[in-house]
Amino acid sequence: MKTNEHIDVSDFFKRQLEGQSIEPPAYIWEQVRQNIPTYNVTSIWKNWWVYNSIAVIAILSVVVYLSYEQNINNSKKGISAKQSFTNITIRNPVVSNNQIQASIKNEVNLPTNSKNQNKISSKVQDAIYYVEFSTVGILEKVEIFDSLNNKVKIFQNIISNEFGYYELNIKDLSPGKYTIKLYKKDGGQIIREEEFR
Repeated sequence: MKTNEHIDVSDFFKRQLEGQSIEPPAYIWEQVRQNIPTYNVTSIWKNWWVYNSIAVIAILSVVVYLSYEQNINNSKKGISAKQSFTNITIRNPVVSNNQIQASIKNEVNLPTNSKNQNKISSKVQDAIYYVEFSTVGILEKVEIFDSLNNKVKIFQNIISNEFGYYELNIKDLSPGKYTIKLYKKDGGQIIREEEFR
């Protein structure tokens, strides 16, 4: 027998008890089951109206905040919050040919040193024609034809401004009726009749 041999106790018991099992008696399981504490479980959905109220208040707060910020941004850019973005047409009093001829006759009879208050401008009064982006989409080209169907102006590669409008400079046109052809990027075409004054 060797006296200096090192013995690992855990390894010794592991080898000795390797194939053994002990079955507890049936009455023990009943006592264990009785001693397990029970807790009242509350459902998260029991107070659903509280969570829904919080969600509605949060959503309304975000909507009010965003509309407030948009109003501030619009007022900084010089647009009133009440302005509706619809097609803008240029509306000025109509000047008939008879009025123009009468005005020309008056000009002839006036002395040269007096100020002529009835003088008719040969250019349109409003120099910008606006086309709303949301109603026409992306435009490739705009052509303007006079009442005799002569092409008087062409706009290409136009870009809408930050307010959602195409701005067409028409200051060099004479007052009168015009046909405006809007050529869309997708191949469509829109024709409008306008009277510039």
